Amino acid sequence: MKKKTDTDWKRLEAMSDEDIDTSDIPELGDYFFDHAEQHSFHDEPLTWRQRFCLSLRLWFMWLPALIVFLGTCYFLWAESTLWLTDPILAFACAAFIALFATVIWFCILFGLGN
Repeated sequence: MKKKTDTDWKRLEAMSDEDIDTSDIPELGDYFFDHAEQHSFHDEPLTWRQRFCLSLRLWFMWLPALIVFLGTCYFLWAESTLWLTDPILAFACAAFIALFATVIWFCILFGLGN
């Protein structure tokens, strides 16, 4: 149940901005604006699809770095055998890792199909 106010809304609507007395309201100083924070609130919470896309995008942001790191570790470990026994296969593996990382980064840059 709403509480009835004593405000005369008709008289207030008829007044212009200059007619309203604001002398009892203090001015906002520089301190207020220096320490003010802007908050933005969504009217609705995120849907499951939006949360999923955000999670997927965050996960894929780290994936290229992980692939390059693991590929580098593998080649450091297998350098003595793979490069000596089959250099074409070693080059193909390195090219695949670089290509896959590039594709993932393009998906991130262009919005993952949004």
